[in-house]
Amino acid sequence: MDPSPARKYHPLIAKFPMSWPPRGCNWCSDDEMVWAYPVGHVTFPRVNPADGIEIEVPHHAQQWYACARCKRYIEANQLEDLADRLGRPHGYWDRLMEARLKGSKGFPWAARSTARR
Repeated sequence: MDPSPARKYHPLIAKFPMSWPPRGCNWCSDDEMVWAYPVGHVTFPRVNPADGIEIEVPHHAQQWYACARCKRYIEANQLEDLADRLGRPHGYWDRLMEARLKGSKGFPWAARSTARR
């Protein structure tokens, strides 16, 4: 399959396997998804609300999805501005960006909203 921007991938013919069905933008949670970024294995620190202990939550190789607004920030490498806009701490997405598969700029993504629920 040709991953050129002129062609959109759909969930049933996605180039990379998914570990969960996409529900929206992984950055801001908007329902819109226009771009998919392949990401390798990455862990994120999370605080367990039951006891307040910070743990590392693994995310295995999967795609991360962006809406049109977040994609502009990502492509311009303005993640700190995006973090400010969304109320996240600076450096919040550093691990994710480091795990982004080398050489991949991602590919267009289109999914029917009914397929995401």
